Amino acid sequence: MFARRHDRIAGALIGHLVENRRLIGVVTLLLLAASLVLPAIQTQKDAGVAAEWSAGFTFAAIGFLGPLEGQFGWFANPIILFLSGCLLLNRRAHWAVGALAVGLVVSTRLFFFQGCADSCETVVGFGSGYYLWLASALLPMLAGIADRAGAANSAEVLGSTNR
Repeated sequence: MFARRHDRIAGALIGHLVENRRLIGVVTLLLLAASLVLPAIQTQKDAGVAAEWSAGFTFAAIGFLGPLEGQFGWFANPIILFLSGCLLLNRRAHWAVGALAVGLVVSTRLFFFQGCADSCETVVGFGSGYYLWLASALLPMLAGIADRAGAANSAEVLGSTNR
């Protein structure tokens, strides 16, 4: 009895997500836009110097040069825009493409550093801009997972009614 109720609740939630693809696309774009204007990364040059925050647009503007320093996180942005476009057009956002965007965003956190010409800048913190950027990658991925689960549930229901 509990399992049936749980399945109905999960099915309703998944159905709700699938029905609201356009809304998810809009929210994803809003999260991405907000991540550009909020503080994203805090760096410090020397131990005695105060740390400085940089907004997300700073990294978005020059991010395509990231591979020169071993940074590939910027490439999550076109993927996020592509997935948002799919959702806005009421098409499925494939979860694996979303997972690639999430992986690129997370790689920024794991491997981020600033160049070392005269002195290195050490990353001392990540701000709300970074976390909103991460959320803008996670949301389409979760929508893709919900779409996949919804398709599986539909196939299961159709299979059980055709027997």
